[in-house]
Amino acid sequence: MSVCLRYGAGSVVIDLREENCCAVIQPKLPPAVGNVEAAIERCLEEPVGGEPLSKILAGRRRVVVAIPDMTRGGAVQTYLPPLLRFIGRCGVARKRVTLLTATGAHRRHTDAEREALVGREVARNWTVGDHDADDGNDEIAPLDAEMPLWVDRRALEADCLILAGVLSFHYSAGFGGGRKLIAPGLCGRATVQALHRRTLANIDRVGNWRGRTATLRPNPFNEALEETARRVGPHFALNVTVGGQREIIGLSAGDFIQSHQAACLQYAEMFSFAIRERLPLVVASCGGRPYDINLYQAHKSLDNSFRAVAPGGTIILLAECAEGWGPESFVRWLAIGSLQEHRERLEGNFEVAGHTTYALKWKATQCRVIIVSDVLARRVAGGDGPLWLISGGRSPFAIEIVRDVNEALAGLGVTSGSTYFLAPIASSSLPKIAG
Repeated sequence: MSVCLRYGAGSVVIDLREENCCAVIQPKLPPAVGNVEAAIERCLEEPVGGEPLSKILAGRRRVVVAIPDMTRGGAVQTYLPPLLRFIGRCGVARKRVTLLTATGAHRRHTDAEREALVGREVARNWTVGDHDADDGNDEIAPLDAEMPLWVDRRALEADCLILAGVLSFHYSAGFGGGRKLIAPGLCGRATVQALHRRTLANIDRVGNWRGRTATLRPNPFNEALEETARRVGPHFALNVTVGGQREIIGLSAGDFIQSHQAACLQYAEMFSFAIRERLPLVVASCGGRPYDINLYQAHKSLDNSFRAVAPGGTIILLAECAEGWGPESFVRWLAIGSLQEHRERLEGNFEVAGHTTYALKWKATQCRVIIVSDVLARRVAGGDGPLWLISGGRSPFAIEIVRDVNEALAGLGVTSGSTYFLAPIASSSLPKIAG
C-alpha cells in the first residue's frame, strides 16, 4: 500500500505491505467543533472553576493574553480572534490588550513568523510581542533557594492575565499548555533552567530515562510548573485541543489549574492508543510542521514512538528539520559522544537542551533510530554534525540520518515480512500497553 505522511509543509509517499501493519497508531478523534465562535463564548462563560471571563474582565485596564509560540501554535489563528472579539465585547479597548508569545528560552519570531502565528488581521491591528528570556523580566519571590523566579514584566504588570494555549503530550511535564505558558513560557533564562533541573528526577542512578508523558502527578517537573504559575497568578485560561488538520475538537476554560486538568483528561482519552505489545519496528511521522521544524522538536515524536518499539528494535521517523539540528545549545550537547559523560555534565551544569539531548541519546542506546531528513542528511554529508555521527565509525548511539524513507524501509525488509506499527502523527499519538 502507498501511505502519504506529512513532512515539513509537504508530504512523502511511502510503500508498505498492508498485511504486515499490526496497527495504525493514531488518535480516534471527535468531529470538529461546528461553531467555534459560539463554542468559545460558551466555554468562557461556563468555566471549570472560578468566575466567567466577562465578570473577571469588568474594569480591567491592562490585559495580557499569553499564547504559544510557533513551535506549538498551529491553531492560534482559529481560536484567538473569537477570544479577542469576546474581550472587546466585555468593554476592554484594543489598546489595553497585549498578546504575548510564550517563547520560553526559544528564539524570538521574525515578523513573518509572528504574522503566520496569529494571522494577518491580528498581527497588524493588535499589539503582539514576544517574550525574551534574557530581557524585560522582573524577579519575584523565589519558590526555594534553588528556584529564582524571573517573569516577563508585561505579565506581572497586567491586571488581567489570560492563558490561551493548545494541549499536547509532553515527555517531561506530562502535558503541554496551561501553566506552561507561564513556566517556562514567560520566564527568564535562569528560571527556565532551574525549572527544568527538576526533570533530573527522570534519570535514575544508573542513567536510565523515565518518561512522564501523560502524567501530571506524581511529577516533580509539573508540580514546579504549577507552583511557579500560581506565584504569577493568571486570572483565566482557555485550553484548546486540535485535531490532525489543526481543527478545534475540544475546549475547556476557567481556573488555570482545574480547567487544564479537565482538558488533559479529555486529551489523553482522545490521543492515547492501546497496543497489546511492542513491535520490532515503528514507522512514524512527526505530523509535519511545526512538529518537525528541527531535531530538537522532533524528539517529542520520537519519545511517543519509543513506547511502541521493542527493545533493540527500530524507529523510522520522518522529520524534515528545515531549521537543522535545533538551538546552538542542543548542538553542543549533541556533540558529546559518551552517555555517561553527558549525564555527569548535566548533573554538574544543567541546561534544558542538555536534558532533551540526553533523553534522545538514551533512547538510541535502547533501539535503532533512523531519522529521514534530507536537510540533516546533507549537513552530515558536509561534515556538519556531531563527530560520532559524521565520522562513519562505530557510534555509541544507534542514530542514522537518511534521505530516502523507502530505501530505509527496503533495507529493513519491511517490504517483505516484517510486522510494524505505523504512526502518521507521532507528535500527538501516545501508544499505551493495554491491560
